[in-house]
Amino acid sequence: MCLQIRDPMGDVVGPIDGIFLVHTRYSDGDRMALWNPAMREFRRLHVLEPIFPPNFHAIRNVVGFGLDPLTRDYKIIWIRNFYEVIRDESGDESGDDIFYPYYVVAVYTLGKDSWRHFDLLTMPTHRSIDNSLCATCINGAYYWLCTVVNDGNRYGILSFDMRLEEFREIEVPASTKHKWGDLSLYNGSIGLFFSQTDLTLECIIDIWVMEEEGCWIKLVTVKPFPEVSRPCGFWKEKELFFETRTSELVLFNHETHEIRNLEMYGDGGFLGLWAVCYKESLVSLFGQNDEDGRRCYQFSDAVQYFFSKPEPSV
Repeated sequence: MCLQIRDPMGDVVGPIDGIFLVHTRYSDGDRMALWNPAMREFRRLHVLEPIFPPNFHAIRNVVGFGLDPLTRDYKIIWIRNFYEVIRDESGDESGDDIFYPYYVVAVYTLGKDSWRHFDLLTMPTHRSIDNSLCATCINGAYYWLCTVVNDGNRYGILSFDMRLEEFREIEVPASTKHKWGDLSLYNGSIGLFFSQTDLTLECIIDIWVMEEEGCWIKLVTVKPFPEVSRPCGFWKEKELFFETRTSELVLFNHETHEIRNLEMYGDGGFLGLWAVCYKESLVSLFGQNDEDGRRCYQFSDAVQYFFSKPEPSV
């Protein structure tokens, strides 16, 4: 199944057992929900308030969604970093904002329907954490690609163990030529896209697969072809999703070099197109004793309410 993201849908992470995590932001704050398209269930989640006072603002939001292999419960990891707005004597912003030096982490457990604040992630905030192209959760661990800002886009990987609830850092294949990267899933493993140049007609993409933690093999190098703008994920063993420069979704066979237009089109915006491999499931987002909650969250009403923008303040 191919999905196309448009504003204001925001971040969609998944699927995990046919379930997606939806995260968006409005002027009234963050909103999160779990969505099972096959069951037509959409469960909005309450959001944990930040531990900072109102003059602190989140500058970056990154989420992960996966399954604890021991308890078989679903968890959300929410990573944010904050800055404090400094105002002068007249109440205007002074421009001397103070950035909190570490990431703040919260963990949600579906079975308990509860959030809890986690230990601070002491990775310096000059290392940017990026959302993946899909839910990069394998064998009970979730993975994000990290970029060291202002250091030639030097990369690393951050992982979170769903059972032990521990963060680890993992090295990526060494190269000084990479300009951008993305994480996805490939055939039950973590797949990594790396470009060797800027996004030009000479773009060359290296595709790596992590056989085990920290052990990488190069799957293939995709030579330049004019249509490519950016990768959107893997399909079958020899096929990749790409968004073209004209915002079309195509399927590229890296062995035969055949390009097939899937007749799905983006609007040329920042978020663009997004494709996932989706398998339906009958996993319910509501417990057996949650009939009242189920009635209150009829699918169409829940979706409309979730994406309704708040009324502007007078």
